[in-house]
Amino acid sequence: MEKISVRFTGKLADSGRLHFYEYGRYQYANARFISTIEHFRRTGKVANRITGSAKIELYVEPAEQGSFVESIVIPALQSGAATAISTPLTPLIAYIWHLLVPLSFQTENDIVKIAQIRADEESIRSREETERTRELRKIVEAGATSTNKALDLVSWALGAGNTRLGGEGLLAPRLLEMKQELDDAQSRESLFAQNHEELSRVGTDDLQKLLSRTASIVPEMAVPMNRSADSAVFSSSHATLPVLRLDQRTAQIISAKKISPEVHHLLGRVRAYDVDIGVGKFVSSQFERPLNFTVPQATREFWKDTILEAMKKSEVSLFAQKYLDQAGLPTSLLFNSILTE
Repeated sequence: MEKISVRFTGKLADSGRLHFYEYGRYQYANARFISTIEHFRRTGKVANRITGSAKIELYVEPAEQGSFVESIVIPALQSGAATAISTPLTPLIAYIWHLLVPLSFQTENDIVKIAQIRADEESIRSREETERTRELRKIVEAGATSTNKALDLVSWALGAGNTRLGGEGLLAPRLLEMKQELDDAQSRESLFAQNHEELSRVGTDDLQKLLSRTASIVPEMAVPMNRSADSAVFSSSHATLPVLRLDQRTAQIISAKKISPEVHHLLGRVRAYDVDIGVGKFVSSQFERPLNFTVPQATREFWKDTILEAMKKSEVSLFAQKYLDQAGLPTSLLFNSILTE
C-alpha cells in the first residue's frame, strides 16, 4: 500500500479549514490528476476520461489537526497483478511534475551570477587559479550546472558578505526563494532517479499525452490558493522528501506552457548537458536567449554520448519540440534527436 498526503498551509488552512467550494474544485481535480497517472502506471495508456471501468480504486482518509491535511490511499495490487510501469506511484508523479515545472529562467540566470561573483572572489584571494575557480568559470561559460552545485552556490551566497550580491538583487529573500525551488527540484530528482530504468521505458508520445492531460488539470487543483491557502505540499509514505509543491505561481507556469506538435530543425550549439538528469542548454540565433532542452528518459542513454560529442562542435542540428508561453514564444525544448555532421 502507498499513501500520498497533501498538506495545505497559509491563510485559512493554518486553522484547519478551507473554503468548501474551493476544496470541492481541488478534490475533483486532484482525483483526476492522481488517477490519470495511476491508470498510466498500471496500463501504460493515457485515459481520455477516468470512469468506473478504469477500476482505479483510491481512498481518502480524514484530515489531521493543524494545517489542513488529507491522505490518499493507493491500495496494493492483488497478488499476481502487474503494472505497465513497475514503480510506486510516487516516483512517476515526481517525474511528471519535474517535466511540468523546470527551474525558472530567473533562477538559472541568478545561479550563473553567483558563480561569477564567487569565481571573482576566489581569484582575488589566490593568484593561482584553483580547481574550484575553474569549476566556477565552467558554470559561467555553460550558463548551467547541476541542482546539487546550484544549491552549494546558494548556500555560499546566504553566508557570504559580498556586496556584489546585493547589487544584483541577490539578497536573503530572493536567495531563500531560490533555495526552496532548488530543494524541491533535488527532492524530485532523488525520487525518480532511483527508478530510472523503469521510467526510461515510457515512450515519448505517451509521455507527451500524459503531460498534456495532467497539465490541463493543475489549475483546478490550485483553486484553494485563491482564498483558503498559500500552498499545498504532497508527500508520500514511499519517500522522506516532498513529492511536489503547488501554489498559484506554479499553476500559472504550467497552465501557460504549451508544446508545439511539430518537431523543429534547429541550428546552433550545445553549451551544456547534465547526463544525470538529461537536461542541457542550446544556443541558437533563432532564439533571443539560450534554451534548456530535456531528453526523455526513454532515449536518454541512447543519446548520451552523441550529445556529449555535440558539445565539441561549433554548430549542430537539433530536432526538438518547443514549449511555448502564452505569447507563443519558446521557453524550452523537448529533445527528439541530434546530428553532429
